[in-house]
Amino acid sequence: MPLPAVYNALANRQVDAIDMDLELIWKLKYHEHARTILVSNHMMFPMVGLVSAKVWAGLSDDDRATVASLMKKHLDGVIDSYMRLKPTFLAEVQKTGKPVVKVGPDFFGKAAAQ
Repeated sequence: MPLPAVYNALANRQVDAIDMDLELIWKLKYHEHARTILVSNHMMFPMVGLVSAKVWAGLSDDDRATVASLMKKHLDGVIDSYMRLKPTFLAEVQKTGKPVVKVGPDFFGKAAAQ
């Protein structure tokens, strides 16, 4: 489902749950249609830097090393920024009045072990 469609899917109950980071729960107002918000810290968000195989194959070893180094630097920067901002997003979500429940690995039962 495209990200912009998630809000409406929650609003009209096509879906009854989403796995989303706190930033988007707050910024895209997914909290408006949530009954409860679980904070599990089981992932931050799926993120990967991509280069097409065709482009990658055409790069020299030095260029590949440069691209890989820069991607790592900037993706690490995104993670660092998010970790700094996460408490702010959590505080904003908590202000909505929706129940915010922190859960641990046991919440996922056997699925986490598998």
